[in-house]
Amino acid sequence: MALLPIKLNRNEPALSGNRFTLRVYEFLDRLLDFVNTINTTVTTNGSYLADVTEIAFADSPYTVTGVSGTFIVNASGGAVTINLPAVVVNNYFVVKKADTTLNTVTVSSSDNIDGASTAVLTVPYEAISIVASSTTYNIV
Repeated sequence: MALLPIKLNRNEPALSGNRFTLRVYEFLDRLLDFVNTINTTVTTNGSYLADVTEIAFADSPYTVTGVSGTFIVNASGGAVTINLPAVVVNNYFVVKKADTTLNTVTVSSSDNIDGASTAVLTVPYEAISIVASSTTYNIV
């Protein structure tokens, strides 16, 4: 639903009790519809990554079940593996190694990531963004 401006009729007093209140509620209702439309559009296009999941060594191997998400990984207890789902066009994931150790964070996929079956994070605070094309994942 597009946001339509609500104009007060110039012949009506600006503060005519219930009429003014009703118009404010109409405006707020339309504004809320507009905001919800934007939020739905952004999240379904996979560019809004509000779903943040924290992963630790105890969760490894972690299997991703959604179509997009952000994963903050603490590998201080040991190496962590994250398994991505089968490719669906526009899947989008961000993975960040959020610790200072040299323990690895391995992102794995049966559909390949930049031509390999895994992408490995080894540097403290390293991060990668992964997007799906029609048949494979790509680091961007």
